[in-house]
Amino acid sequence: MYLRFLLSIFISLCILKLEADERAPRGKCYVALGFVDSKSKVADFAKQTYIKNDYFEVFERNDKKLYFTLGKIDESLFKKLKNEGKTYDFNCASGKGYEKRYGLDTNFSLVNGSKKFLDTEAQFLTVVASIELEKKRLADAEIERQVEARLAEMERQRKLEEEAEKERQRLAELERKRKADEEAEKERLRLAELERQQKERDALEAEEQRLANIEKEKKEQEEIAKLKQEALSLGYSNIEEMKFADYYEPSEGSIKTLVFCGNGNKGYEVFLAEDRFSFYIKDITGRESYLDFGRESHGVGAIIVPIKNDVPELTAISTHYSKTNLEYYDLESTFSGYLNWYDHGTGGSIGHKAPDYQLMRDGSGLKIFPDWEMINKYILYPHPSSYFDDVVKPCFPKQGVDPNELIAKRLGAFSKFMESKYNRILDDKQKKEAALKAKSKF
Repeated sequence: MYLRFLLSIFISLCILKLEADERAPRGKCYVALGFVDSKSKVADFAKQTYIKNDYFEVFERNDKKLYFTLGKIDESLFKKLKNEGKTYDFNCASGKGYEKRYGLDTNFSLVNGSKKFLDTEAQFLTVVASIELEKKRLADAEIERQVEARLAEMERQRKLEEEAEKERQRLAELERKRKADEEAEKERLRLAELERQQKERDALEAEEQRLANIEKEKKEQEEIAKLKQEALSLGYSNIEEMKFADYYEPSEGSIKTLVFCGNGNKGYEVFLAEDRFSFYIKDITGRESYLDFGRESHGVGAIIVPIKNDVPELTAISTHYSKTNLEYYDLESTFSGYLNWYDHGTGGSIGHKAPDYQLMRDGSGLKIFPDWEMINKYILYPHPSSYFDDVVKPCFPKQGVDPNELIAKRLGAFSKFMESKYNRILDDKQKKEAALKAKSKF
């Protein structure tokens, strides 16, 4: 009695063991592609099938082998597809011994998987469609390779024939020279001598030019050093400050960092102050009969200069307050934001409001935030050069450039630009007044 009890327990455990795997039910089977004996080989095997990762259902057996399937399918449907030559070298597997199910992520690495079912022929053909596409691509690539090889061979033959023709001409020329008389040989030697002398003269001129260029560069460097010394002796920190002294003058603080955000010749120069950067600049002030070109004071934490085609957009230079944390610099626009208050300030002929910016400290980009309240309430958009994308990237420090010298150049150029604008305004005003006087009868 006891032995019968133990035998029944053993038989029950065997049945449970047999039913513990993921084998397909009767009339069904797994579309099996093959197996690998190590998880390290999974990605290579899957990629070589040319099938998308989403379509795989991978099983691990107790011997650690991993079997690749496309899910369950009716055996009758599989046989029909196989007879029609649409199953490639796939098998219809029962799934015996399949224990743990996996799926594949986009890198063809094993992840938790879900059950896959191929209920219709259309579903099966959708899954394997990429195989034919890849085969066609490989076939096209092979045809292209053969065509290129054929063209290369034709080019090689052409060059060989060309070289052969050159050799024939060379031998003919040698024969002609052999038959030439002594006077012709003397002429050849004379011309060769003349050519040698000309080469010597050319080499001498080239050397003289090289030395002249070295001397010119030396003088230019000496002149730059002299200008730098002159600028320092006059109290300027660099040459650009001295050059634009009538237009721009730093008064407190300095620019500590210069960052460029963008690609190629388009982006933003971001000048970040040590703490607060104060400066004087000449600009158009007032309007109408109170119009003037005078000195103005600014105190900012950052200055942003848009760059297009390697040229600064002077009229779109904006000033900002700066706050910082571990992730980014928060660059909040000053009242109008733009140095060009005459055009962009309230009541201006254009009317623009500079956006706020966030400069990511890891260099991942410069985020742009337009002032939607000003846009909705006053229809004051940013200047087009200040807002050509939501995020401009990448950002990196500009090497080999003195940021204080460059900001002096940028702000000085802006002030001179506004001076020209101011003179044009006065000139137009005087012409209009003269025309009105000419028409007046009293």
